Amino acid sequence: MVKRNWDAVDFSRPYKEIAAELGCTVAAVSLQANKRGTGIRKRRIEKWDTVDFSRPYQDIADELQCTASAVSHQAKKRGIQKLIRARQPEISPAEWDAVDFSQPYSDIVAQTGATIATVNAQARKRGIRKRRKAARTNLPEKHWDAVDFSRPYGEIAAELGCTAEIVSSHAIKRGIRKRRKVPRTVTPIEKWDAVDFSRPYKEIAAELGCTVATVRFQAKKRGIRKCPQKNNEAGE
Repeated sequence: MVKRNWDAVDFSRPYKEIAAELGCTVAAVSLQANKRGTGIRKRRIEKWDTVDFSRPYQDIADELQCTASAVSHQAKKRGIQKLIRARQPEISPAEWDAVDFSQPYSDIVAQTGATIATVNAQARKRGIRKRRKAARTNLPEKHWDAVDFSRPYGEIAAELGCTAEIVSSHAIKRGIRKRRKVPRTVTPIEKWDAVDFSRPYKEIAAELGCTVATVRFQAKKRGIRKCPQKNNEAGE
């Protein structure tokens, strides 16, 4: 067994180089470094200890090539609680007074570079409270009584400015349950009696506009059991 002088090793070098030089694994180098308190983990801790967390977290993240969340996590481990604030341009009160708050807040955000929360706060300061356009559910019952529920629910919803689910709930209140009409081909019994079941079932199904399973079911009802034809040409 080869004895190595680990105390003389410079662990600041890449572990791969040390492992290639000493003829061992990277894991063995890492183990010896951790024993001597010079491992990568300790170096990372020392690196974070020297960080100035009073600076913007995004600047620190760009410098250390990590995310702002990682910087925030390391700051919290050191008892530093800092609110991450988005970088917003400084807008004077006079400029806010000139803003047209009747337009969508997303357009104001695009124009000013502020956040939705800031736009909303500035609007409230000026006594403007903008509510989201919700589905109208406060229509009087008399209005719903006059609705023709035989029409498609989507059309009624678009006309009244609500959702199809609300239209459906009001229809159910009035005892109207509308089922989706599924196109279905109904073949008379007399027509099934005239079918030649010796033909391939796929042809019969395509001709009558039904499935192969339906053809097979009608054949069994008439005592006809047709086995699938196997291709025996190779054996002949």
